[in-house]
Amino acid sequence: MWLPLKMFGVGVFREALKEKLLLARYFHGKLKETGQFELPLEPELSVVLFRATAPPGVNINNFNQQLLDGLNSDGKIFMTPAVLSDQFYLRVCVLCFKAHIDHIDLCFSLIQDKRLYLWESLRSDA
Repeated sequence: MWLPLKMFGVGVFREALKEKLLLARYFHGKLKETGQFELPLEPELSVVLFRATAPPGVNINNFNQQLLDGLNSDGKIFMTPAVLSDQFYLRVCVLCFKAHIDHIDLCFSLIQDKRLYLWESLRSDA
């Protein structure tokens, strides 16, 4: 780590971290605006914890597990789960130096689309 610090200075790293923290807050805000997601915590550093609401009569933990599986299956994004008080959540971690607002918008769009597809498929099964 000392070589990049020596070559580029600490300011570059501060700006990159600042951008990732802002992107996490931006993503959190987009989820909150929809009213379709539970957000138990404010973003912690660059990690956003959330879960989608489920159709009536559908187990919310199972719904979100299926959502995560669907999102990870096509390889466009990779997300990890978290369990908090026996509740299943998804996490977005804004870490890569190449991640910018267009990547966050794409991630949000993929989550929205997959959530709607899953919601509709479960609703039509009922």
